[in-house]
Amino acid sequence: MSNPKITLTYQRAIYIALAFILFAFFQYGKNKWLASGHGLMDAWKGATETDWLLTITFFDGGIFTLICLTWMVYDLKNQRLNKILKILFFLLTLAFGAAGFFLYLGIRHSVTYPPVEKSVSTTDH
Repeated sequence: MSNPKITLTYQRAIYIALAFILFAFFQYGKNKWLASGHGLMDAWKGATETDWLLTITFFDGGIFTLICLTWMVYDLKNQRLNKILKILFFLLTLAFGAAGFFLYLGIRHSVTYPPVEKSVSTTDH
């Protein structure tokens, strides 16, 4: 396979910037949560026992991530990316939710490969 050509449009740049901003915001929120003396199991306990808003947020985030991953699986089948990148984008979205998904949207059509040259047979049958 030949070297890919990478193009970056305004819309793709916004998707990539949004992905990094969301990722930074999520990391900041997680670190503030942990620094306040809570653990990750406290979030699960709060979501399942006491805090309905947290429960709704977990379910909403989970449903959104499942929809994104389902769409990504179908979309990745049509992309000319190598298998490692396809798996990487899938795992990023699974681990980081919207941040990974927006990164994928920013990259998905920006990597294009030159057309494959077909050899023409000169022999007659």
